[in-house]
Amino acid sequence: MLFDIAFLFYLLAFLHIMLYFFLGYKNLFKITNLFILIGLLFNITFTINLFYIESNSPFDTIGEIFTFMALSMNIIYIILYLTYKRPLLYLLISPVVIICSIIAILKLKTVGIPTANKDFWLYIHLPFIIFGTSLFFLSAITGLIYFLQERQIKRKHFGLIFNRFPPLETINKLNNITLLSGFAFYTIGVISGFLWALSLQNISITTHPKIIFALISWIIFGIIILLKFIRGLSPKSGALWSIIGFISLIITYFTVITFLKG
Repeated sequence: MLFDIAFLFYLLAFLHIMLYFFLGYKNLFKITNLFILIGLLFNITFTINLFYIESNSPFDTIGEIFTFMALSMNIIYIILYLTYKRPLLYLLISPVVIICSIIAILKLKTVGIPTANKDFWLYIHLPFIIFGTSLFFLSAITGLIYFLQERQIKRKHFGLIFNRFPPLETINKLNNITLLSGFAFYTIGVISGFLWALSLQNISITTHPKIIFALISWIIFGIIILLKFIRGLSPKSGALWSIIGFISLIITYFTVITFLKG
């Protein structure tokens, strides 16, 4: 029930940010942020309720993991908004929040992680992986915005996208911070995942598909970080690699699911 209410406010936030994009009234994005904060309040209350009342965690079922994904996306948006004052980031984040919320509601009662496989490191691993993935998604989104803005500038076609979204310099800063932050969170998630696997007797850290593909994803983003910040990639190339990196991450996730089903 608590997450259903959170979903309602996330949906209202999505509708209002759409209106703000087309109409441009400042009060609309203020209302959007208010709805996000109320939704976050109910989402956080739902998570706390799992811990302290139901003696559960927000990672025991697929549905609960998706509630945490929606939570992480909204928290990251609020932090970025307070830093850069760019409300239209939510226009691109909100569809994913809505999708995560719908999946969460549909899957909340599915079978969860076996009790025998639960460990302290699991509860470090999953939130950091989720936050890292959310930040990688935002780095891909800012990369996409960069290309859209650059295209409009080259064509001298200054439409809604140019007027509503940030300038290229700000987009590049957003891309950098989300990419670096995502890599930091994902690194902690991978390390804690290794420690979790070591605590389980039925998992081989050298052959388990989750571990192998998590490492592959970490290496891919590590290479992107090196190219972007050590070799000095141009903002355009950095935006492209952010998108490629996230696509590779999604591919590895689907590959893991395929392996586990097989």
